Amino acid sequence: MNDTNKVDAYEALVQFLYRAPIGLVQAGLDGTIDMLNPMSSSLLMPLARDGSLDNLFTVLQTWRRSCAR
Repeated sequence: MNDTNKVDAYEALVQFLYRAPIGLVQAGLDGTIDMLNPMSSSLLMPLARDGSLDNLFTVLQTWRRSCAR
């Protein structure tokens, strides 16, 4: 596979990620968010009280607390 094909394949993958109708998140074991697509941003943003999507566990912990009430 030459460099042009690799770039084309990478661009196709990025387009797929951004057009996917579901939320996709890439996070580390500690919850640090490395990458997310627009759908996951729109789904998680209402749960992020401080507007930060840096850590998936922090965002979901907030949601868990609100569901326990």
